[in-house]
Amino acid sequence: MRTRAQSTTEARPRFEFTGGALCLDFANTVYPRPTAARRDHLVDYAGLLAWASEARVITRREERGLRNIASGHPQASRRIFERAIRLREAIFALFSALARHQHPSPRAFLTIETVFGSQRRLWGLKSSTAGPRWTWNRASLRLELPLWAIARSTIALVLSPGVRDLRECGARDCEWLFLDASRTRRRRWCDMRICGNREKARRFYARRRSQ
Repeated sequence: MRTRAQSTTEARPRFEFTGGALCLDFANTVYPRPTAARRDHLVDYAGLLAWASEARVITRREERGLRNIASGHPQASRRIFERAIRLREAIFALFSALARHQHPSPRAFLTIETVFGSQRRLWGLKSSTAGPRWTWNRASLRLELPLWAIARSTIALVLSPGVRDLRECGARDCEWLFLDASRTRRRRWCDMRICGNREKARRFYARRRSQ
């Protein structure tokens, strides 16, 4: 949850998946973003793997395998983690700008394109009963595996009609991103139980003080 990011020596952390897209959930691993008290729920590569496993980006078996690889290559896993954080911030910059009807930074596009492009060698055309199709070779575990799935989700969302439903939470200290799938397309909060109720309470007490 938002307020209980845990170290990798504690029990498996629990993350929130309320964004409606994998890439948005990844961007939402910082809370509350616009305040000095912001807390990062990803502190190292092991934490990235825990998130990816919960998000079903990788299987539990792949998580164990990648942990073993990372333990033998600590510097490489640290570099991959730092790249993941740069990717996360680029995703946030991109979709936050789009949610506010602003032009995204070219630097954000470049960061996302670089991660997305690095996986191309793992894709290939294969024959199937339904005809030729793209397949992804996951047989060889690589430390970048979670990043590639996140980058693919980002590209898919930014090019889809669904990007029109992109929203940024209306709470003053949140800024989490989400896709508005409500019937009226007027959803304001990333989570009504948390941000929505808190903002309503703030307004109520503000009105009481002004009376």
